[in-house]
Amino acid sequence: MRAVSWDQNDTAEIQFQGSVLLSDGQPLMARVIEYNGEPMAWLQQIGFNTLAMKSYPPLAVRQEARKLGLWLFTPPPGEAELSADPDVAERILAWDLGEGLEATHLQQVARTVKLIRRIPAANRPLACAPAGSFTAYQRHVDLVRLDWQPYFSSLAMPDAVLQLQAAISQLRRGSPYWVSISIQPGESLERQWRALVPGLAMPAAVSLDQLRIAVHHALAAGSRGIYFRSSRRLDGTAAWQQQKCRQLEQINLELRSLEPWIAGAGPPVAVT
Repeated sequence: MRAVSWDQNDTAEIQFQGSVLLSDGQPLMARVIEYNGEPMAWLQQIGFNTLAMKSYPPLAVRQEARKLGLWLFTPPPGEAELSADPDVAERILAWDLGEGLEATHLQQVARTVKLIRRIPAANRPLACAPAGSFTAYQRHVDLVRLDWQPYFSSLAMPDAVLQLQAAISQLRRGSPYWVSISIQPGESLERQWRALVPGLAMPAAVSLDQLRIAVHHALAAGSRGIYFRSSRRLDGTAAWQQQKCRQLEQINLELRSLEPWIAGAGPPVAVT
């Protein structure tokens, strides 16, 4: 068990107890959305409690997250800032050390882990999304993220579920992991579509029922958090943006009701 603490009015503590993430002794389930510049308060209103940042955010962003009760999942800054800034980890839930990592990236990740571990002010859980070599990466990080694409690949859902289960089977038994699910096609897939069928719009993105099914499969597989992948802003007036906003708000409402089970606490009553 690795314990991490920071100040939030009074001292709070975050730690992994087995696969359960605890904040001040209470299980915490991360509902994560990739941040693309939307108003943070708006993302909080539709039910997210964690924002995945593409780069380390400035202090003003971290202070706004504190006011809104949001967590940040972000790459760490450079060594100089890690060492010099006593507030470097303010509102950081975990450091993201990269995705799509191969065996060739392991030594660099290990060096970054060693650096962060020796800086008390930067001490937060460490996470990454390896493409393989799961056991090797788990020797260094606290949390593994599994990037799962059940709807934007050539696999049917039953085969996609088997793919996810195969990845989980390579993890250390009882270790924590999150599953990431794309809510819209990525930029590379859109480029492929435009090259193959120029002038024809891509089919509509996943429906609420499809998204719910994917989330339920991830939770049933043991994921302690859901990381929604989004390559574009969600706060616009386009029909697809408004539809996706409603979908995510509904999914987050459902996740909140399931949180006592998913986060790891024993529920006091049965689900109705």
